[in-house]
Amino acid sequence: MGIRAPFGSFLKQEDVGTGVTLTIESVGIEQLEGDKGVEQKVVVTWTDANWKKWVVNKTNWEILCSIYGPDTDNWHGKPIEVYNDASIMFGGKRVGGIRCRKPSGVVATAAPAAAKPDTGLLTFPMAVELANKHGMTKEQVVELAKSKGNKGWDAARDTAWFRAHLLTIGPAEPGAVEEEVPF
Repeated sequence: MGIRAPFGSFLKQEDVGTGVTLTIESVGIEQLEGDKGVEQKVVVTWTDANWKKWVVNKTNWEILCSIYGPDTDNWHGKPIEVYNDASIMFGGKRVGGIRCRKPSGVVATAAPAAAKPDTGLLTFPMAVELANKHGMTKEQVVELAKSKGNKGWDAARDTAWFRAHLLTIGPAEPGAVEEEVPF
């Protein structure tokens, strides 16, 4: 996987205006150069190749998961409306940016809220269970978190990058769940 500069090759707020509905072709991880150096980012490609790829931030990730569920394999062929939201703040300034929403008339396929955690965040035991299904051990989850400079698991901080990491290692397989051992 090569490192790519995001400028010019990815969707920008100016590209989407007040809203355009696009169909998801695939969801993957790309290494991109950013303010913090090289980072792994979730990237959506569209069925219409005339549209640029979209780098999905944490807020939009949570919106997509609430509409279609957290398994990105199920997002292929699903429509999503992307639009310029002028109210988005960054660094204390109103800069605008891309947001997404369920297109009018589309039925969400995510499980009802009662069937999943209220926030969608992963506790450490939930992360280990999910990792086991992807062939990872608890120890590998701990080492991965430590490689990010973390001294413990923080669901609010760690859920998005962890789910993005799981996209890089392939589909989930049924497997045994290890006992919870905090680190």
